[in-house]
Amino acid sequence: MTEADEGKIWRIAKQLNGTPDINTPNEVLVHKGKRIASHKKKADCFVEHYAEVSWNNFTRDDGKTNRDANKLLQIPTEKRRTL
Repeated sequence: MTEADEGKIWRIAKQLNGTPDINTPNEVLVHKGKRIASHKKKADCFVEHYAEVSWNNFTRDDGKTNRDANKLLQIPTEKRRTL
């Protein structure tokens, strides 16, 4: 089988799978019933979505632990060893 034959097989497999042959950079994104075409608005939409699904709820103790850890990270490594 030649490289050209392998390429044909992959193209056919992708078409059967519904994968487009080429990138479609101007593809419209539909989010919450709205059509979004601008690259910036698409990026904003992804940011908004991932911010919603990745939000962590911290308790007061978790917040204090996080602040204390961040303070320790601000101290140079040499000084941290003596604490």
